[in-house]
Amino acid sequence: IEISFKRRVMYRYFLLLSLGFVFVSAQNAPIPPNPNGYGFGNITAPYVLEAYFDHLCPDSAAAWAPLWAFASPRIASGQLRFVIHIFPLPYHRSAFDAAQGGQIIYDNAGINVWFQWLVTMFKQQSQFYDFVTGDMTANQIIAAMGKVASTVGFNAQTFVENMAGGNKYDHEARVSWKYGTTRGVFGTPLYFVNGIFVPQAASNWSTSDWTQFFASL
Repeated sequence: IEISFKRRVMYRYFLLLSLGFVFVSAQNAPIPPNPNGYGFGNITAPYVLEAYFDHLCPDSAAAWAPLWAFASPRIASGQLRFVIHIFPLPYHRSAFDAAQGGQIIYDNAGINVWFQWLVTMFKQQSQFYDFVTGDMTANQIIAAMGKVASTVGFNAQTFVENMAGGNKYDHEARVSWKYGTTRGVFGTPLYFVNGIFVPQAASNWSTSDWTQFFASL
């Protein structure tokens, strides 16, 4: 009984702490100039699936292929709108650089090239793991990302030149991250359907799992 009571107290403490963090985040987060995220599909689709990803999160990369296999035909048929939010995790050293790089690509080359950047970064994740980049400078990491950008048709020099801190792309990536905190996002991948958090959706869900989940709605 004593252990159960302590657990209840701890649960309530952490719940209140989490709610307080979300409240403070909401009070201080700037309003995005446009609806946040990278959207695919008809805005009038009956279902909106939102995914929070980190370019350098192995679970995000693992979740991607089966999720896209589910989403792609339903986007094409008008049944689904799919919105990707980038939420760089602080314990992935280069995650924010990847997020800012994505903003540079999206703003200058559009969503199709950005989509290729996302997919390619998932495939190239291993070269940006912390234990790989531990002895690299920030400029060396950015240069390596510039080379990845060039493989999707974006100019590497333009990429590197716009990776400075404090510019519009840096600001956009920060606003996007802060938006995630106002929704209680704490990791990746996380999912929302029509604005409701779906805690049971896991990174190892198959295309069949996603199909069955939506069929149950």
